[in-house]
Amino acid sequence: MNKELLLVDDDEMMLFLHERIVKKCNISAPIRSFRNGKEVLDYLLEDGGEGNIYLILLDINMPVMSGWDFMEELNKQKSKNRILVVIISSSLDIEDLERSQQYAQVIDYLEKPIKSELMLRLMKHEKLRDFI
Repeated sequence: MNKELLLVDDDEMMLFLHERIVKKCNISAPIRSFRNGKEVLDYLLEDGGEGNIYLILLDINMPVMSGWDFMEELNKQKSKNRILVVIISSSLDIEDLERSQQYAQVIDYLEKPIKSELMLRLMKHEKLRDFI
């Protein structure tokens, strides 16, 4: 079973920072970065390997395709059950948190920027054991 960690954020500095934090946490999965929801959706549709599983750290507010638009499109895909999502946002709006809970793939909602201790705690989630 192949696994990948996908970082999705339109802010280059956040992508850089989050990649460093993920690597510091000794996560064994390869890491790929994307600038918006459309880029990562296209990648998932092209890749589509039956045995692949993905953990996506997803920003909400992005140009081209927002995180919410990505989640709506993801829910239409057969592969949605092989994808886990952690929303990473600067939004502290309770409505965003509640909206994230409507998607079965979303396992957590974290404030930007993520910190090493939060990432380590997240990796203890039962659904993420394969990523360590």
